[in-house]
Amino acid sequence: MRIPLLSGLGPVPPLVLLFLSLVIWAGPGCTLPVVITRLDDQGTFRNIMIDDDSVAWERVEFSQNRLFLYDGTRTFEVDNSGVFSEIQLDEGNLVWVDTQSANQKLRYSNGPMNVTLSDDPPFSEIRIDGQVVLWLQGNGSNRELRYFDGTIVRKIDDEGIYSNIQLDDGFAAWMKVDGSRRKLRYFDGGIANPRKIDDDGDWSEIQLDGGAVIWIDDEGGNDVDLRYFDGTRGLKLQNNGEFDFVKNDDGQVVWVDTSQNDNDFRFFDGNVTVKFDDDGTFSEIDLDDGVVTYIKETENERKLRYFDGQRTTVADTGIIREVSPSDGTLVWVDERNSSNIRLRYFAGGNTIFTLNSNDPIVDLLRSQGDDDDDDDEEDIDSAVLWQGRLGTRARLRYSLDGTNNTEIAVAGEFREQQLEDDLAVWIEPKQPQDELRSFDGSLELVLDDEGPFSDVKTDGGNVVWVRLEPQNKLFVAIRTGP
Repeated sequence: MRIPLLSGLGPVPPLVLLFLSLVIWAGPGCTLPVVITRLDDQGTFRNIMIDDDSVAWERVEFSQNRLFLYDGTRTFEVDNSGVFSEIQLDEGNLVWVDTQSANQKLRYSNGPMNVTLSDDPPFSEIRIDGQVVLWLQGNGSNRELRYFDGTIVRKIDDEGIYSNIQLDDGFAAWMKVDGSRRKLRYFDGGIANPRKIDDDGDWSEIQLDGGAVIWIDDEGGNDVDLRYFDGTRGLKLQNNGEFDFVKNDDGQVVWVDTSQNDNDFRFFDGNVTVKFDDDGTFSEIDLDDGVVTYIKETENERKLRYFDGQRTTVADTGIIREVSPSDGTLVWVDERNSSNIRLRYFAGGNTIFTLNSNDPIVDLLRSQGDDDDDDDEEDIDSAVLWQGRLGTRARLRYSLDGTNNTEIAVAGEFREQQLEDDLAVWIEPKQPQDELRSFDGSLELVLDDEGPFSDVKTDGGNVVWVRLEPQNKLFVAIRTGP
């Protein structure tokens, strides 16, 4: 079902411009779960970003710059002077550096709240995660580490030389050199001061995720350890190893130890470590949602494998390319039979789905979700979008969970194909004007039919774009239903 949504909106008076919303009707008694809002139509836009249903953008008018934040229902002008840099948006929270002549300020806004975090530059290593902002303030060895929790600013570490600064879910980890001392530190965002979790080591592969931090601690010789700290426990996941690959995903860890001749492959689930493979060369390794996917090569064979924490499954063998894991699902192109190239899908269990066969794969996209760990919404990471060819015609195809295979468009070409959560978005060249389209697994919508377009971006099932002619107009389409 294809439904045109946005067409022919004329000029809008400035006073109502930022609140113009269109609820689109599919017919009597039927409302589509999409609201399209014209956010702005004055000037040139840059630094356009979208995070779930929040949009931020900078408007350049003559010599004046303005910075805006849309929170899903209202638009706020959060700054209207200076030059803006380091603009970052996360979960409706915006941070930026405002430079006015020689003066710099670090600013924050969530829409209703608009504050200056610091007016004592310079600022560097700025991070934002939800309402939490982390940054370095000062120069060289005189820099301090500061932390804003949405209410107050705290100095969480003193002067020193910093590196490997990381922020995730309100937790922070960093390495600091203070004189001749090296310290690895951890902060849980609470009232207590940061903790020193290691000192005077030669560290690498420092990774913070889900409140847990891992690192390789090389104390010289054969004394190389893989270590772990989750706020309460400090563990050595392995002693005296040689680590070829390590990854931390939400406190679960996978690594390859090459200190033995058979290359041990190990997995830590947050409580127990298991060796689940060995005796091979491992590549294309990924850990996501407790599932490890990888290619194992031995002298005689090459296999795509899937480990779910309990058992290992061989998903495919032979010539494998474009391996794309996401949230416990796996997609790849099987080319062992050159006359029957197959796009395949596996989500554990006993069934491997073939999404497409004997059709060259021109472009393959996987849904990666937004990784925000939002308990109110479940990311959909099982969608697949790919482009094939039928003679001179491009075919755009979509599958949500491996069980369906929908051809959603056929045209000479497509541009700016994107896939996030379950929403596919693309530009379809048309005469006299291009169309911006979307498909969510059941309904195809023409979001706009007055192209050309630029800055098309999607997140959380929502889309932002700029219509370029006859003057720039910035729109957002917000999904209001399932």
